[in-house]
This record gives sequence, C-alpha cells and structure tokens, in this order.
Amino acid sequence: MASSFPEELRARAELPGVTLELRHRQASPGAPEAIGIVLTGQPHLPQLAAEPFALWLGFQRQLWAPWFAMWGLALPDRRDER
Repeated sequence: MASSFPEELRARAELPGVTLELRHRQASPGAPEAIGIVLTGQPHLPQLAAEPFALWLGFQRQLWAPWFAMWGLALPDRRDER
C-alpha cells in the first residue's frame, strides 16, 4: 500500500521580530526521517542593528563579568568609554 503523506510538511509561525519554521520530510522505507527547525529573527531596537559590534561587545561583557568578579577584578564602566 502506497503512503499518502506529502514529501515535506511545513509549519510556520510569525511572531514579533521572529519567524519560526518547522520542516518534516517523510522517510522512504528504511530511511531516516528529517526534521528541521529554522529561526529567523530581527532585532527590535534599531540602534542594535546599526551597531553590531556594540551588541557583540555587550554580550561578551555579560559573559565574562561573573569570572572577573570571581577573580576579584572589575570590568571598566562603559560610560567611561564615551
């Protein structure tokens, strides 16, 4: 008996600033099925899109701050850089 499933199923959700798409490919007999998740996002704040290095630097500061605090070191205040 032949399968009546389509080759690929897609589900898509549009959220504010994010698009989520799920893809499922039906397996042929003896082959694995494939499931894919695609997230596409847009920054909500225009200044973040204009300054990608500043965004990356902010993430790095948050990532390293606990380690610096553990070692008894302090990160310089960002307001001093301006």
